[in-house]
Parts: sequence; structure tokens; C-alpha cells
Amino acid sequence: MTQSNPQLPTVLIPRQRSVATHRTAAAPAYTYVVPPVAFAPAISDVRCRSMVSKSSYYFSTYWWKTKNRYAATGIPTITWTTAFDMEITVREACNAAITMAVCADWGGYLPSAISLNIGDVRNRAARLVVGVARKHVTYGAGGAMWGGNWQSAYWAYSLGLAAWLLWNRQLTNAWDREAVGAVLEYEADLQLNRNRPEIWRDSTGADQPFSGVYRTGIRAGDSAAEEDMWQATVLDLAATMMPGHPRAAAWRKKAAQFGIVGAMSRNDLWDTTTDINGDSPNHWTVGAVGKPGYNWSERYVITNHGKRNPDYMQSDAMRLGMSLHHSLADEPTPEWVRWNSAKIYGAMRTVVYPGTVSPAKPMYKDTASPSLYFPDGKDWGTARHTGFWLWDSLVETHIGTSDAIPVSATHWDSVHGRAAKAMQDRTGVMPGGQIVLNDDEDRYPGREGWHAYSAAFVVLNKTLTNAGRLSWTNASLA
Repeated sequence: MTQSNPQLPTVLIPRQRSVATHRTAAAPAYTYVVPPVAFAPAISDVRCRSMVSKSSYYFSTYWWKTKNRYAATGIPTITWTTAFDMEITVREACNAAITMAVCADWGGYLPSAISLNIGDVRNRAARLVVGVARKHVTYGAGGAMWGGNWQSAYWAYSLGLAAWLLWNRQLTNAWDREAVGAVLEYEADLQLNRNRPEIWRDSTGADQPFSGVYRTGIRAGDSAAEEDMWQATVLDLAATMMPGHPRAAAWRKKAAQFGIVGAMSRNDLWDTTTDINGDSPNHWTVGAVGKPGYNWSERYVITNHGKRNPDYMQSDAMRLGMSLHHSLADEPTPEWVRWNSAKIYGAMRTVVYPGTVSPAKPMYKDTASPSLYFPDGKDWGTARHTGFWLWDSLVETHIGTSDAIPVSATHWDSVHGRAAKAMQDRTGVMPGGQIVLNDDEDRYPGREGWHAYSAAFVVLNKTLTNAGRLSWTNASLA
């Protein structure tokens, strides 16, 4: 199959707008952005490159023309009707942009998998970035806008990362850069000034209430781990992209608070001696939340949607993945990004669940199979292999061997990577490049974007590691 779309203009011309009143920096945020440091991507793993290439074909053809009915030229109009539609629309557009950007310029293109017009792929990625940025509250265009809502920090992170990957090759227009910079600044400042990390249970084991910023209730069956980690993403990315910004240091420290509280287990409540970037687990938590609390059980298992849940165990990959933007900047990644990750990942194999099955099984239940064991019933689907492959890949490069991990991440990288690629390569999944066949495999409406961006992150992780970019620092952030 070949990509037949014509080459589109490389300069994006937005309409005139007024500067949003939400801006708080003395200069436009985009002027602080330092582009990622270029390198020559080299990766021997063709599985992830094949997936990224085929997904880029899917997004730039069928998905673009039919699923979202975007115009052939111009900036896409990003629209939705409900709050959930907003999440799917904005998040999947950002995930598609990341995938296509990685395909175009960061080692993801495999010509033997499919023929693509790379200039067109790059241009469509940039147009998605601009379309999403223009629908943020900082753009001031009116109508249905996103921003400052539940999970918007994570969407802003995805938008910012996609833009950063395109910064020098495609996203060269000052107005477009300003729109993206304003989003990052706004969402990072909300986390800095309005929000705080949340905990599932306090030191007595009592379920804790939601903060009330987005919704209210009791966290009886919902750890705050994933939410804390996604709040950290935009803070850490904004500080890395804009190191000279007057609030960059504050963003970095607040990101660490969210990330550490997000990975806090019951075992770590009173740890006042371990040094994580300048402070202890207990001090990071008490300083951020105001009291000791945790989000993971003493066995490093998460509870979400009322279930001990492998889909949300994998949420730690969100935190580990923040190493990628540090590596793109050619700077060390702070240690908090991988604190407790070996124990969380190891629990996929070391914790067994007796009950309705015999013999008892761990979540990574069979070393020869990608299939998971869901001790309290499945949640999002039974074939979300690409996300687990990303987790395996990050643990393989970021942690390596550990007493907490009885079966190596290298082994699981092979198992889940093979399964993910096989999903996309099988017959019956149409059109070409699509990964998921039905809701039983994955019922999340934005599933194609989720799988594709996971494969794109595998590409980035492997290429950046091969380039010698991954390093670590435990320097104080206090």
C-alpha cells in the first residue's frame, strides 16, 4: 500500500487572535522553548517501527478522512459533544500526532512495512497539534473548549510532546508555537497553584476523599496513582522544554511531588531516610499532601474501578516514560521517575491471586503467553499488549535486573512486542494499519491512538537508549 496524499504546505498560517488573558509569564511561553537535541536514530527492533509506520498510514488516510472527517487541507476543527467525547477526541488526536511525528523524524519509519509520503505525515501531525491547541481555553476562540479539567494535564503533555518533536522541522510558525506554549504554561501552572497530589488511603488505612477540584467522592475503589502521574507529566515536560522559564524550577519540584506520591506504597509511609532527589518519601508526601498516605498496597498492587487491576498497574509506564523528554533534551532524568518501579513491575509476577482459579496465578500469568490474569475481572480488554510492551521496554532500559523482578523485562518485551505486532499484521483488521479488532480486545474508544502512541514510545525509548541519551540524577530538587 502506498500513501497517495499530495505534499501539503509546510508553513501553517493561523488566523489572527487576541492574546489570552490567562497568560502569566512576562514573555510568551514559546520563547522559552529549547528544541530537542538532534541525534541519528538507530534501532534494530523492526516490530515497533513497523507498527508506527502502519499506524501513521491509518491515521493519515482512513482515520483522517472517515473517522473524524477532517478536511484534506487546512487546520482540523477538533469538536466533541460530551465531556467523555472531549477526552477521546483531544487525547486521540494528540496520540496520533505523536505517532506520526515519531514516524517522520525520530526513527519510527520502516519503508519495508509500508510506503509513506513522510512530508505529508509530518504535516498532518503538525496540523493536529495546531487544531488541538486552538481548542484550548488559552486560545480564546469561544465555543466548546478544553483545559483546566480532569485529565487535561495529560492531554497538554501529549500535545506538548508532539509539538516538541515537530518544533524544528514543521512547527516553525510563531503563532502556532505560541498556542502550544500557552497550553503548557497554563496547565502546568494549574498543577503548581491549584492542585495537589492525592492519596488513596491515609496512614490509618481509611479511604480518602477526592480533592473536589474535578469531582467529589471517596476513593474506596480508586487509587489516585494514575491521576497523580498524569498531573506530573505536564509539569515535568514544561520545565524540560522551557528550562529558562521563571517557574521551571517550581514545575520540576511539583512534578516530583506528584510522581512520588503517585508511586507511594503503604510500606513507604514512614521512610524518612531514603533520598529521592533531595528528600525522603515521607517528607515528599507530607509536604505535598499534608499527611502521610499511599496509593499502592504493601504488595505494590493498585486498586482501580474496584479491582486489583493490571491495566492500572501499567500506569507506572506513564511515569517512566517521562525519561524520554529528558533524554530528548540530552539531560539526566531525576531518580523519582523510577522510584518503586521495580517493585511495582515485579508484582506482576510475584503476587499470586488465589480464589476462583486453581492454581493461583499472577497477573503476568504465563511466561509463554501475553495473556493477563485479571483477579477481579477484566476492565478495558484482554489484548492491550502494546501498552504492556511499552512498560516492559521502559523497565528493561531503566531498571534492568533486580531482585524484585523474577522474570526479566527483556523476556516480556519479546512476548508482548510479538503479540502487539501480530494484532496489527493479522487479516480481518481493516483498514490497513488498524490494531484492534473488537471491544473484547480493547473497549476504550480511543484505543487506536493509545496502542499507536505506546509503540511510538517504544521506538523513542529504544532509539534514545541506543544513542546513549539515558542517564540519571539524584540531585536535589528542593
